[in-house]
Amino acid sequence: MKQINNLSKDLDKIYNKVISNLMAMQQNVARQGWELVVENAPTKSGEYISSIQVSDTKFKDDIISTKIFTDLKSEDGHLIGRMIENGTGIYALEPHIGKTKTFLQSGYNYWYVPAKSVKAPIGQKIMIKGEEFYIAKAQPSKPHFKPALDTIKPLYRDKIAKTIEEAFKWEKRYNKS
Repeated sequence: MKQINNLSKDLDKIYNKVISNLMAMQQNVARQGWELVVENAPTKSGEYISSIQVSDTKFKDDIISTKIFTDLKSEDGHLIGRMIENGTGIYALEPHIGKTKTFLQSGYNYWYVPAKSVKAPIGQKIMIKGEEFYIAKAQPSKPHFKPALDTIKPLYRDKIAKTIEEAFKWEKRYNKS
């Protein structure tokens, strides 16, 4: 009976050690992912690049989680990282003239954004009926989060396997007796 109690205590220690090691490993791999995101970002300076972060690694409800993210928003609340990663397309996110079905079917690849609705100049400015507008164009996607994730996935899988394998070396102690 004593051996079962000892085994139970050892299993608890191993479980806690595995979780702790997996959390540390995940934080380390997330840091490497963050470096790739920043390295491949379409801009290398300014507010956007400094907004890219790695969260602390958490263990809750049997899930280990870490996020690489940016919460930088445009003046009207749109997440800038999503716009850069996915592009804006013809629908764009800024309010503009040109959302009608006719406009969209016409194949135009530009629209007019009211100058008062943007924080910084975004292109050529024109006047329409006494109001200033910028001529805006759809922005292509510039992915840098997804490619970083794709790059670190194999590394992450390998490190998970090694971390768990290392933790279960305890079995050799019990097989000897």
